[in-house]
Amino acid sequence: MPFGPRQEEVFVNETVANEIRSIEGVKDVVEFLEKSSEETTSETISTPRGDFTISRPLYTITGVPLNSSFIDNYSILPTDITSGRNLNEEDTGVILMSSNLTDYLEVGVGDNVEIYGESFTVVGIYESTSQSIMQARGVYMNIIEAQTITGNTGNVSRLDVYAEDVSYVDGIADVIEAAYSDL
Repeated sequence: MPFGPRQEEVFVNETVANEIRSIEGVKDVVEFLEKSSEETTSETISTPRGDFTISRPLYTITGVPLNSSFIDNYSILPTDITSGRNLNEEDTGVILMSSNLTDYLEVGVGDNVEIYGESFTVVGIYESTSQSIMQARGVYMNIIEAQTITGNTGNVSRLDVYAEDVSYVDGIADVIEAAYSDL
């Protein structure tokens, strides 16, 4: 996303995850909803060729399925918690925020923050691992709440597909590509 046009966000109905689960060799499918904020921020970056002003979303929401099976078995949440706690199974009304976003908004654990017009309590802060100029400011929350507040009920934007064994990966990828070329 640096300096170029904003990448279009694509959403598909979450029933696609169940269809993919039925492919031979698929162990599991984890659904995510990733959505950029409507609020933007501008930053000026100095380079040897001059100054550039970059506009980007203030933050990106990542809605995750908060069930213990996914939390325990897959890397669906940040692990570098610097304050507070991570999200837990079935959490609602709470968010996990990146440290660069809490710094920008001047908030901390226990504070309420408005996301897409809804109030959420910050329960934890994590250190973002992004090293890019366009370092992502992130918000993690329950996927159902993310779908609801962004107007994407029943939709997902990312599916992480896990194979039973590495020998199935190419076949699974081929089936997904043939059946869902728009993904």
